[in-house]
Amino acid sequence: MAKIEDIIAAERHRLENVLRAAYEAGKADAKNEILMVLSGGATTTSLIGGASEETDERKRAPKGLPRKLVRRVMFENHIIGGVTPQDIADAAVSEHEKMIRLSTIRGELRKGRDEGIYFDKDGHWSLTDEEYEDMLMDKELSMNEEA
Repeated sequence: MAKIEDIIAAERHRLENVLRAAYEAGKADAKNEILMVLSGGATTTSLIGGASEETDERKRAPKGLPRKLVRRVMFENHIIGGVTPQDIADAAVSEHEKMIRLSTIRGELRKGRDEGIYFDKDGHWSLTDEEYEDMLMDKELSMNEEA
């Protein structure tokens, strides 16, 4: 069983990652708004009154992003014993991640289960131990490269 200190450290780390991603997404949104105002284009607030041609078409998240989101959330929550599809959707921070539908997340979970990446226990999904260890090793390597 995990020590409470380990759980707190993991949750603190997960929260830092979520806040960092939200901050970066906010910076990008603010930059786009400023550029639109300076160029005389429509801003998000000016579009509220009516739909534009761009919003008439269904926007899609970039290919591969659902798997990245699912893996990130499972990795960050590995100690607590799994996440639900709704937990994964709620953890989306970027504009593109928020485009991912719950049905897409469920499809990714089924596909990953069939590939041996995830497993399901009573509706809570987790990375397999092998996949978690691979991601942990990748993270350690990237941290060493940054240092």
